[in-house]
Amino acid sequence: MKRNGSGELATAHYILSGKFSTAIQQVNYPIHKGQPNPAHGKFFFVGSIPAACYDSERGGSKFYATEQDAIDAAIAAGAERIQGVDCRRINY
Repeated sequence: MKRNGSGELATAHYILSGKFSTAIQQVNYPIHKGQPNPAHGKFFFVGSIPAACYDSERGGSKFYATEQDAIDAAIAAGAERIQGVDCRRINY
């Protein structure tokens, strides 16, 4: 007997058990809540954030001055799949 929804459950499990990329994005908004944004132009992680790159006070990724700084931090933290700002795969 097949359960209803078992296909959807299996698909969800497959998606959630897969590895997510450690993707890098750039903050691109100079004004935040009516004030100059000090993070504008900096780089941060989305997706799978390595523990060494996580800022527990902020509740998200640490910020990096350059994309290369973020890449270096991800490599040092042992990230396996890194995606650059322009969606390219970072090979190292």
